[in-house]
Amino acid sequence: MGCGGVYSSGDVSIAAVGPAYYGIPCGTPLRVCGAAGCIVARRTDSCPGCAGNWIDLSEAGIVAVCGQLGRCSVSVEVLR
Repeated sequence: MGCGGVYSSGDVSIAAVGPAYYGIPCGTPLRVCGAAGCIVARRTDSCPGCAGNWIDLSEAGIVAVCGQLGRCSVSVEVLR
């Protein structure tokens, strides 16, 4: 991962950010909310394959926020 650390599909605290969020420093906590709930993740990487304001979560993070694996609409709040 670009900010250090090791990827784990079961770690809900992992978030890679799309280009719209590249200015957010590594390690910054983000509240990510979707239809199934909210998690607090940290920016751990960039996602060059993501469009604009997309957020790429671990599999566990996706299930926690979306309710199942796949894409869903989310809101993102930068926590300072």
